[in-house]
Amino acid sequence: MKSRCAILAALTAGAVPCVATGQVWDNVADFSHDLNPSGAWTLGKAASRPVTGVDLAPFSWCSELGADGLWFWVPVHGTTPWIAQNVTDLPIGFGGDQVAPPRTQLCRPGSAGQNAVLRWTSPDAATVAVEARFGGVVVDPDPTTTDVAVLHNGVELFAAVVEGVGAGATAVLEVQVDKGDVIDFAVGYGTNGSNANDAMALHVVITAPCPADFDQSGFVDTDDFTAFVTAFEAGTDDADFDGTGFVDTDDFTAFVLAFEAGC
Repeated sequence: MKSRCAILAALTAGAVPCVATGQVWDNVADFSHDLNPSGAWTLGKAASRPVTGVDLAPFSWCSELGADGLWFWVPVHGTTPWIAQNVTDLPIGFGGDQVAPPRTQLCRPGSAGQNAVLRWTSPDAATVAVEARFGGVVVDPDPTTTDVAVLHNGVELFAAVVEGVGAGATAVLEVQVDKGDVIDFAVGYGTNGSNANDAMALHVVITAPCPADFDQSGFVDTDDFTAFVTAFEAGTDDADFDGTGFVDTDDFTAFVLAFEAGC
């Protein structure tokens, strides 16, 4: 959602603040069956973990396999690992004993232990909020047996073993990223050495803060302007709004533009 607050209006009595929504990336909402990478997201595989930039091999082939509305990104037709998405509003069965819930992305590891990896690449420096939900989709008594992880530039931030029918794991993180940093969401085949029934639902939401919400109150209002001016006059590090390493008039101009734009 985009809104605008004029600076003069915001500085007058009775001004209505702007709600600070920030920028949001959602792997399900942002899914493309035409492009990979698509925006900040890359779907691919890694031979092992930890995953680094050179280790990820992006998937190059996508098609509906066996069911209308269930799209699979794979390295080669008919192979694993894969990342798929049900783009419909109805559940779709596949593989005999697995169900893709509506509007859900799935990751399945490879038979030789390769990880299915969803990668997000940061477009700018920021502190981002990350929420990743992993969940098994097997309806057969033979349960999911997977290991999942979240990594920042190859450094593990979260790891879990997901075993059992309906089992899942959730990572809630705050991560400081620079432009070009990557956050990987990896699914492996667990401790049993088999990828049978190991398709995992994965929903990731990454939120960057609204830059004009300087006091991080959740609103863009005159308190933010006052807080920035105070920091700017004191020359503190947080007044380096444009991230150049110096506090100067360029920072003031950048903040005013962000404040005027709102979030």
